[in-house]
Amino acid sequence: MAAAASTSTGPVTEFVTFALNGSSYEGQDTLLSQNPPKNPPLAGFWGLQHEDEAKLHWLISWNSLAEHAEFRQSENYKPFVATILPWTNPEGLKLVHAELNPSNPQVDEAPVSEWCTITLSEGTTRQEFLANFKEFEKGLKGEGYRWHTSGWVTENPRDYMLLIGWDSVKAHTDWRASELGQTAVGHLRKGVDDIHMIHVKFGGKFR
Repeated sequence: MAAAASTSTGPVTEFVTFALNGSSYEGQDTLLSQNPPKNPPLAGFWGLQHEDEAKLHWLISWNSLAEHAEFRQSENYKPFVATILPWTNPEGLKLVHAELNPSNPQVDEAPVSEWCTITLSEGTTRQEFLANFKEFEKGLKGEGYRWHTSGWVTENPRDYMLLIGWDSVKAHTDWRASELGQTAVGHLRKGVDDIHMIHVKFGGKFR
């Protein structure tokens, strides 16, 4: 679960995707407390992907990238990983960090979270994208919308992470089909190569 080097010094959110192998993955809530980091994360949540329930997702908010790296180098990390390996396919593991604003999203405040990784087109500057993103944000409202947060991915300077909390997947698709949603998404797609989107159903909170 190594991460790329980064100059990030503020709060970061770790996004982990596991490919389940069919074994029981029960006990997620206490995995971190069984082998605690010296500097515990601010919060952590887990859930299954709506589109593919063989994918398990974690979202963990750290005070800094350095504190996450410190945990990976600690004595507690090996037994922590050992508890994960029995129910995962290692080749399906994916991990990135993002500097979200607001940081430390409270994922449990929505039954479903939309996770989007947005990749900028060649030639699109961050400033141009963020100007379009502000227009997109104006449309994030209405029935079923709970909250959103977003920020740049530390491992890839052209990737931007967006999380949106919804009452349900249907609430999101209804918003997307509305005039408000179509206009908003039109702004989001300007200067963008790709938007990879999934829904994650809230499963539990690390404690």
